[in-house]
Amino acid sequence: MTLVFLGGMLGAGLRFFISERITSNKFSIWLVNITGSFILVSFFLLYNEGNISNLAFTFWGTGFSGAFTTFSTVNNQLFESIVAKNFKHVCLIITTTYLGIFLSILLFYFFITSFLYFLV
Repeated sequence: MTLVFLGGMLGAGLRFFISERITSNKFSIWLVNITGSFILVSFFLLYNEGNISNLAFTFWGTGFSGAFTTFSTVNNQLFESIVAKNFKHVCLIITTTYLGIFLSILLFYFFITSFLYFLV
């Protein structure tokens, strides 16, 4: 529990730092979610292969990545766009965020697993 809190504190702090440095709120949210997803996939793969401990995964995977990503903000933007009937923005959010992250993670997953395969 403490590791989740400490990792979350670090993740939320870094997310705040990035959002303060990037003037576009939508771009900073997108960037944080893409980066956080890559971090989560990386630590999941390392944990799944037995390269990091359960404690390290709890800190980085659950705590840091969970607090670093802002999918609740994206869901709020999506809901507001649906209510406003701004379907162009709805399609943009779905493709760039959800579909974009899903496809990026798949590519990243295959890249990392191939890289780990060549290391062994």
